[in-house]
Amino acid sequence: LKLQFLYFIGGEASYMMEHKAAPVALQVMLPNSVFVAVHAEGVERVLDVKEKVAQAVGLRIDSFMLTFEGDELANGVKVMDLPFVDQSELVLTMTDDSSISETLKELHEKLKVAQVNGGDNYSVAKVLFAMGKACFKEADKTPKYKDRYAPALTYLTESAEVWKQLDNDEGGMHCQYYIARTHRYMGNLDLALTYSTQAADAARRLNDHKTLMRCLNDLGHIHSDRLDFASALVVYKETIIVAKDTSGADHIGTAMYMRNLAYCYREMRKYSASRTCYSKAVLIFKRALPDGDHARIASCYQSLAVVCDKEGKYTMALEACDKAVEMWRRLRPHEGGVAPTLLQRRGELLEHKGDFKAALIDLEEALQLYPSSSLKHRVKIHYVMGHACRKSGDYRSSVSHYEEAVMIQRKLNPNAVAAILHHLSTAYKLKGDSDAALRCSQEA
Repeated sequence: LKLQFLYFIGGEASYMMEHKAAPVALQVMLPNSVFVAVHAEGVERVLDVKEKVAQAVGLRIDSFMLTFEGDELANGVKVMDLPFVDQSELVLTMTDDSSISETLKELHEKLKVAQVNGGDNYSVAKVLFAMGKACFKEADKTPKYKDRYAPALTYLTESAEVWKQLDNDEGGMHCQYYIARTHRYMGNLDLALTYSTQAADAARRLNDHKTLMRCLNDLGHIHSDRLDFASALVVYKETIIVAKDTSGADHIGTAMYMRNLAYCYREMRKYSASRTCYSKAVLIFKRALPDGDHARIASCYQSLAVVCDKEGKYTMALEACDKAVEMWRRLRPHEGGVAPTLLQRRGELLEHKGDFKAALIDLEEALQLYPSSSLKHRVKIHYVMGHACRKSGDYRSSVSHYEEAVMIQRKLNPNAVAAILHHLSTAYKLKGDSDAALRCSQEA
C-alpha cells in the first residue's frame, strides 16, 4: 500500500484535529493496482477518513493510520509541530476476504472434502491444524495480516479438540505449541504460559526432544516477556541441555539457546555470566557457520560489547564493538549498514579511551543515521562530542555541541540541563568567553 496526502490526521479515532490548514486528500494504491482517490473536505477525525476510504475501496479496514513523506505539510505546517506526532512512519493496513492466500483457499477445500467423506476426523484435524499454522505464519510475517491471529486460534483450538477425541497426544502437542505462540504474539501471556507448559510436558512424555527444545525456548521467551527472568533462566538452561544431547554442542541451535541465556543474565544485571554466555555463543556460531561472517555472530559481538561496557570492562567492550562494526560493514556495505546504536557505543568507548578523533568520526556517523525524532540518542551524542572536542582542544566545536545538547535536553526535560550547562560553562571559559561562562554557571 502506498499513501500520499496533503494533511496529517491524528493517530486515534477520537482525537480531534487542532490544525485545519488544508482539506484532506488521500491517494490509495491497492495491491491489485486499482487506484482510488479520496477527497475529504472538512474532515476532523480519523474515523471519518476511515469510513470514507472504506466506502471508496469497498474493504474492511482493521487498523487505520497514515503514512507521510517529508516533514512539511500544506500551508507550511510542519509535521513535528502537530502535538500528537511522535513518529514519521505510520501504516495503513486494509484486509478483505479476497486477500486470503491461495494456501488457505486450498486448505478450505480440503476441509470440506474431509468433512463430507464420512467424517474423517484424522484428516479434519490435520487440515484444521494446517489452516491454523498458515494463518499464524501469515500474521507473523506480514504486518497487514495481523488479524489472522484470531482465526489461527480458532482453527488450532478446533484441531486440538479433534486430536483429543482421537486420543492423539502428538497432534494435540503441536496444536498447543502453536496456540501458545499465537497467544504470546497477541499479548495474552498468561494463556501463552499455560499452553506452552502443556506442550513441553507432552513433548517430555512423548520423548520428542526436537519439539521439546522449541517448546522450552518459547517458554523461556514467555517468562522473559513477563519479566520473570529467574524462571526464564531455568528454562533456557534446560533447553541448552536438551539441545546438546539432541543436536550436539556445536549446533547452531545450541548457540541460539546460549544467546538467549546470555540475554536473560543481562536483563538480571548479571553481566559477568552474560559475558561468558555471549562468548560461548560466538564460539559455537563460528564452528556452526564456517563461512565466517554472519549476522548472528555480528549481533552476538554487539551484545557482548553492551555487557562488557555495563561491567566496566571497556577494553573488552571496545574490542567487541570493533569486531561487530567490521563484520556488519562486510555484511552490509551500503550506507547505514551499521546500526547507529553500535556506532554511538563505540564512539563513547573511544572517547573514554582518549581516542577523540576516532570517537568523533563514529559519533558523527551515528548522528547522521539517527532520525531527527531520536532526541534521547541525539542529546547523548552531542554531549559526548562536546567532551571529545573540549579534551582535544577544539573549544569552539565543544561549545557548539554542548549548546545543541542543552537545546535538545530542554525539549526532553528542562529540569535536567544543569549537568550539561556546567560543561558548557567550562567550554566557554576555555574558549575565552568569561561572560557566557558565568551565565551558564548561574543558570546551572
